[in-house]
Amino acid sequence: MVAGDKPEWHAKALAEIASIKQHFIEKYGWQIKVVENTDLITLYMRLQHIRHPERVHMLRLAYGPGFPEERPREGFVNPNDLEQEGLEYWIDDSEGAFKLKHNPAVICLEGTWGFHHVLHRDRDPRHASLNKLLLEIQQCFDRTP
Repeated sequence: MVAGDKPEWHAKALAEIASIKQHFIEKYGWQIKVVENTDLITLYMRLQHIRHPERVHMLRLAYGPGFPEERPREGFVNPNDLEQEGLEYWIDDSEGAFKLKHNPAVICLEGTWGFHHVLHRDRDPRHASLNKLLLEIQQCFDRTP
């Protein structure tokens, strides 16, 4: 690696984020923000409930140097202040995909850190699809009352 070049994981993480289909962004009204630094790339995605547009959540996926073998760590943050995190910002689907009672809270959907590195360690994280994950998160959110 030449001085000033970014590590391989960094480029792979940005490529995965860039693969988010524009069609889905427009269809679901996703708003995306990416924050890069040396040790972490963080994807923030604003989700809006399909039937209750006033219900909004901010998903955070944090990519680190172990990517792609280590999936991004998931969480939810305050949509109005990305520095505020906590269970109160998570989608509550009664412990379906969003495991709020787990310590730490995780999302049980393929493509997240919690799925591959906590709940289903036998599942190869390198086969995960970010588009599939984001659609599943949106669908789980939309099924909440």
